[in-house]
Amino acid sequence: MKILKYTLLLATLLSIGLFNSCKDDDATPADVLITSHRKNGKVFKVDVTSGVLTEIFTPTVGANTLKEIRAFVYHRGEDKFFASATSFVDQDNPRSGVLYSIDPTTKVGTIINDNTGGGGSYAVWDAVVNWAVASDDSLISVGDFNANGNGIVKFGVNGGRSTKTKQLNACCGFALLYDRSTGELQISNGEESDDKEIIFNTINTSGTITNTTSITTFADFPASLDNHWLTLKAMAKDRAGKIYGILFDTDVSVTYFVEVNLTTLTIRYISTIGADNNNQYNSLAYIPARYAN
Repeated sequence: MKILKYTLLLATLLSIGLFNSCKDDDATPADVLITSHRKNGKVFKVDVTSGVLTEIFTPTVGANTLKEIRAFVYHRGEDKFFASATSFVDQDNPRSGVLYSIDPTTKVGTIINDNTGGGGSYAVWDAVVNWAVASDDSLISVGDFNANGNGIVKFGVNGGRSTKTKQLNACCGFALLYDRSTGELQISNGEESDDKEIIFNTINTSGTITNTTSITTFADFPASLDNHWLTLKAMAKDRAGKIYGILFDTDVSVTYFVEVNLTTLTIRYISTIGADNNNQYNSLAYIPARYAN
C-alpha cells in the first residue's frame, strides 16, 4: 500500500506553528477512560478510582486482532478512533509503525499508512508513540522518526505524513497532553531522566521547549522504585483537570496506573495493571461512553 500524499496544508507547518490545535484532553464529550493490552489487543475500561480494568472490546483488521497498539485517540470531527501499532520484527527490521483508523461502532480497523516509506522524504519510522487531534483535523504525533530523529510530525486523517519533522532531544515514554488554554504541549521525556524520576517538557507553538519539570515524589506505591528507571507511556486528562498516566518500571517490567499531579509534582499509585513484559498497557485515552462496549 502506498502512503497517501498529505492533502492538508503542511508546507508551512513549522513556520506558522506546529500546535495551533487542540487535543481532547478535557474529555469532552468523551467520558470513559480506556487502555489496551499490547500483546492480545483487548481494550479495557479503566476505573479511575480503583484502577480495575473491565474488558469492553477487541479491535480487528480483516480477520485478525489489531495488536501492539501504542498511540490511540478519538477524533471527534471524524467520529473515529485512530491508532498506531508497533511490533518487533527482527534485528534488521527492528520496528514498524502502522497507522489505522477504526470504526468506533464495529471496532473494525483500516490501514491508512503501512509505513513502507514510498521513497524520498517519506522515510519509514520506528514508532508513532502518542498523538493528539489538531484544530485542522490532522493528527499531531510524537515519536521516533528514524533519520529525522525523535520529535513531532503531523499526519492527515487519511494517513498522509508531513515531510516536516520538528526534532527534539527526547525519547522514551513520550506521554503527552495538549493544553487548549495556552496552546502548549507537554511530553514526558526520558532522555536525561535519573532513576526514580519523570521529566516533563513544555513545548510552545513553534516546537521549542520552554520549560522542564521533574517529578521525583512517588506516593503509595507497593514496591520501592529506588534505583529504577521509569517511563511514562501515556497521559489523559479528565473534565476536572485530573491527569492519569501509564507508568512503566523498566527494571522489573511492571506497568502501573497512576495519577499525575503537575502542581504538587507527585505521581500517586492507583493500581498495578501489568506484571511483566507480556502484559504491558501502553495507551490511555478518553472515548465517548456510547462506544465503550
